[in-house]
Amino acid sequence: MFYRCLPLSSSTVAKLAFFTVAMIVFPIATYFLTVDQYFGGNATYAGISAAVMANVILIAYVAVAVMEDSQAGPAPVSIKKQQ
Repeated sequence: MFYRCLPLSSSTVAKLAFFTVAMIVFPIATYFLTVDQYFGGNATYAGISAAVMANVILIAYVAVAVMEDSQAGPAPVSIKKQQ
């Protein structure tokens, strides 16, 4: 079966790229910044904070996607006139 893909705009690809990089960098940075500075070497709490950061980024991505979808509006419907 062949499926037609929806056309992607450059802003959509840029948002996806940003959130992909953020999903990799921010949780890892959160872990290493908090493990010694805030939690005194406790890796469990630092891991929990990294997981929370990953969920925050995921929720932000979903929110941006919903906002972008609602701004686009419904697809125009063409009506053929009967002759």
